[in-house]
Parts: sequence; C-alpha cells; structure tokens
Amino acid sequence: MPRSTRIDTIVVLGAGYAGLRCISTLAHARQHGSLHARLVLVDRYPYHQFITWLHEVASEAIPAERARIPLDRLLPTEHVDFVRTEVTHLIPPERRVLTDQNDFTYDRLVIALGSDTAWPPIPGLREHAFALRWWEEAVRLRAHIRRQFAIAGRAKRRATRQRHARIVIAGGGFTGCQLAGEFAHWLPLLADEYGVPLDDVHLLLLEAQSRLLPAWRRWVGQRAERVLRRKGVDVRLSTPLERVTKDHIVAGGETVETHTLIWTGGIQAPALLAESGLPTGEQGRVHTDAFLRVPGFADLYAAGDCALVRDAAGALLPATAAHALRQGAYVARALLAEIAGEPVEPYRPRHLAMFISLGGGDAIGDVFGFPVRGRPASLIKEGVERWYHNVITFASRMHEEEE
Repeated sequence: MPRSTRIDTIVVLGAGYAGLRCISTLAHARQHGSLHARLVLVDRYPYHQFITWLHEVASEAIPAERARIPLDRLLPTEHVDFVRTEVTHLIPPERRVLTDQNDFTYDRLVIALGSDTAWPPIPGLREHAFALRWWEEAVRLRAHIRRQFAIAGRAKRRATRQRHARIVIAGGGFTGCQLAGEFAHWLPLLADEYGVPLDDVHLLLLEAQSRLLPAWRRWVGQRAERVLRRKGVDVRLSTPLERVTKDHIVAGGETVETHTLIWTGGIQAPALLAESGLPTGEQGRVHTDAFLRVPGFADLYAAGDCALVRDAAGALLPATAAHALRQGAYVARALLAEIAGEPVEPYRPRHLAMFISLGGGDAIGDVFGFPVRGRPASLIKEGVERWYHNVITFASRMHEEEE
C-alpha cells in the first residue's frame, strides 16, 4: 500500500487563475479536515484580477472594479495565510522563497506567477508604450486616453487634434485584436463627448506578421481582420514597430504621430525563474513533467502562464485562463493524493475551444476546428467568462454557506 507523505507547509506563489484555483481547492480540503498543512498564498496585489476582462476595463465597457476581487473575499482567512509581497528569488535546494519583505520555507511550492509583458529591444518602447497585463495598467490607460481626447477637443490645429486622437496598438494577437474591437466602439463616444471631429480620430492596429492572430488557425485571423476593418480599424499587416518616442512611432518605415502606443506584442514568464536556476524554455516558462512538477525538483510544481506544458503532439499550450484553471486544480489534487499516499494520474492537456471578442457583440470562436461567429460566439464567450468567474469564487461561496 502506498505510504502517506507528511507535508507541513504548502506555499503558492501567485493569485492568478492557476494559483487561486489551487489554493482554493486546498483550502476547501482543509475546511473539511482532509488536509492539515499550513497554506500560504503570496502575491504582490491583495486582489485577484480577471485578465480576460482588462480590455473592457481599458475601454470603459465595464466598471473597473468588476475586474478585480479582494482576496479576503475569496479565501477563508482562517485556513489560508495571505502575504502581500513580491517574490524576488527562489532557492530550491534550501526550499526557500525570498521576497522584498520576508523569506518563506516550504515542504511543497506551487509556482503560479503568471506572465509579464515581453519587451523586445525596440528603441523607446519600454519608456513610452502602455502595456495591458495588469488591472492598474488598464485603469491608467483608460485615464490617459480620456486626457488625450480632452486635449484634442481643445486643440485649434487639426494636426494637433489628430496626434492626440490617434491610438496605436502594436501587436495583432489575442489582446491586441480584442482591444481594437472595444476601442472601435469607445473612441467615437469619446469624440462626441469632447467635441473631436470623427474624421480626426484614428485607430491603428499594427502586426509584424502577415496576418492577425498568427497563433490561431488562419481563417480566425482573416475573419478578425474583416470585422475590425468593417468597424473602422486601420489594420496594417507585415508592419513591424521600429522605434518609439513620446510623440511619434516609426513602423514599416513610416513615421506616425501619436501620444498613445499600446504594446500587446507578447508575454514572458518572470525572469526570476531562470535567475533562480530553474529549467526554462520558450517565453522563459518553467519546464514541467507529466505531473506538472519541475524536473529535478520533486517538491516544486508549476502551473498557469509561467509553466511550460505541452500537449500530446508536443505543441506548447497557450497561456489562457482555461488552461491555468485546469492546471491549478490538477496540482491541488496531486498534492492531496501525495499526502494521502494515493496514486497520481499524469496531467492530460486538452485542446479547448477558443473565443475572441471584437467589441459590440462581435466575436469569433474556434470550437475544435469549427467556426462560430457573430452574436452566438459573443454569447458563448460571455457564458464561458461567467463560468471562469464562478469557478474562481466558488471557495468564497462555500465558505460563506458553511459559516
């Protein structure tokens, strides 16, 4: 008979989709007496953010507060110790986590630190571009665009109005297309509010490759391009960003005057993972075995955007909320099985349906190779995101019902 394993402390790094799903499942087991280990959740923010809604926050399509929920409302605080701090380094041989405040030791560590914006060495990019990976960035971007339209509304020279009312999105992947779709509906409303002639408003979407959504099937990118162009988005393909300043960009050899560049050109895992000596691969993600453990470290698990997980054909799984939730739940089950001395089944990645919203009720879905378009796709996507929300908040509801 398999022997049980004593685990006194489980530390989860990151309160994103994977980390929160993992710690919630473990907290539920602790509430019901099937787990006695101390649970520690570490994150630099005291809330969980719904990354899939950030483009709607940035475009005022939803209230900003809807896209974040305080962690003390999601987790039973008597069963989970939350520590607000930023992880700076890991020392796996010593089972230590270093932060900007305290050090932590663990018996098992779950690395679910998500991903950061990837900043390629384009001159001026990091200094002058806006990113959209965090709730605070979405709120800051929204306020900035409002200020630009307010300036444009007071400007007497048309060239000045156009420069302030021109919004450039660099990166035609998932985030860039969704943001462009929402902005196509929001910017005309801002123009009306601030008295900016609609002819002076320009929404430009740049993509370095020859099609939008290059990680998806070709027909998805083609459909997205048609929808965005119909909404008035100036889509420019095969147009790499070359240089950025505070008042203009250079892309595809052309200079474009603007005070607003939003960089949505890719993500990468936190640099501290490689700096801590962990095995990493594409996008700086941590390698994982069939059980989502880090090779060479039986006490380390990785899940979500920072984990390098491949499907049966060897393809890298995309960084999506759906995969992060599944991986977080699996790691929690694996830990509970290990403690109970029960066998653990390998993690089996699944290809999931993918949906992208393009604003105004338009969306595109790739359901295992079958296209879903328009309002039906939008309704399905909204339903999926409500399900994400319900999954993330389930521990809070169960805790409230049991009190």
